[in-house]
Amino acid sequence: MLNPTRAHRLFPLILVIVLVLPVPVLRVTADSGTYCSVLPTHGTHMLLSYVHSVEKTMVEEEYDVRPSGIVMQAMAWQSFGAGLPEEYDEVVDGRYVKHGPVPVGRNLTYWFLPVNDVVMDIGTVRVFEGPQNASKLIVSVTCLPVFVYCVETARADELPL
Repeated sequence: MLNPTRAHRLFPLILVIVLVLPVPVLRVTADSGTYCSVLPTHGTHMLLSYVHSVEKTMVEEEYDVRPSGIVMQAMAWQSFGAGLPEEYDEVVDGRYVKHGPVPVGRNLTYWFLPVNDVVMDIGTVRVFEGPQNASKLIVSVTCLPVFVYCVETARADELPL
């Protein structure tokens, strides 16, 4: 059994070890702020909806976000044109649908304008709407030490997307 004096000396060491342990996180960053969330080992669902800036039609992208990376599960769009796929798997309710899974890596970067009317949901949480001005939206999967995650989460509360 540890005596109380020895236990008091070990507590700071144990605390430091816990605070530097890596935790897998999903980070969404835009000009308006940062959203940061711990990723469960089974991952989480991300839905990105926007109006295509050239075609002026809706596009929806569905992803599974896992500690190992981002995987597109489906994409649905209403017309063909600049930057939109030419191949699709089926037509559902007048929309062309391409099914995954398609691994896309650990980072996604988008440039959006106010005309895009973007909505991003992570699970059941709306993390982005907009943008008000031209904005870069970055989605990344990374590992952060516990203390860095805590700081980013606290700051994210101050900077809602």
